[in-house]
Amino acid sequence: MISSNFPSFLKSSKVRLVALLLCVTFNGLVAQTAPSSEPIPKSRQVILSSSVYNRPTWTPSEEQTDLALVAIYEYLDASLEEPMASVRFSNAMKVKYIKEHMDEFAVQFQGVGYGDRRVIWCNFFPVEEHPDWKVDTVHGPRESEALYWNIVFNPDENACREFSYTWVKL
Repeated sequence: MISSNFPSFLKSSKVRLVALLLCVTFNGLVAQTAPSSEPIPKSRQVILSSSVYNRPTWTPSEEQTDLALVAIYEYLDASLEEPMASVRFSNAMKVKYIKEHMDEFAVQFQGVGYGDRRVIWCNFFPVEEHPDWKVDTVHGPRESEALYWNIVFNPDENACREFSYTWVKL
């Protein structure tokens, strides 16, 4: 029995069904457009000009590093949405952890030359373990169980590749 407090137009079962479907659809649209992770604050981002693995370097702009972060979040989202197959499946646990703990990472951006391409090496790590992270390139875990990961962003293609990680706690 419908309460007498309901407006008369909502007493029809068809209208209630349509209203319910609209609510579910709207909720789904909001969930799809909401960012999956909060961006890493600028205070935990740095653009380094030092060499990475003895490769030629260049200095990416802040606009390019902002685009890199957006592409990285999209890459992480897509890697969880793909069917559980190949290398992506083995990364799924790490990607899920990364997305749930994004607020614990800092990131270093370094422009690197690969032949005739210029890419941005994006290096993520727990900031509390590296006091000189804004000056020196961070290279993997010290003595913690932390996850360190990096990914290469190609600004010309607006695409990420070469996702890799080191996690002492396996």
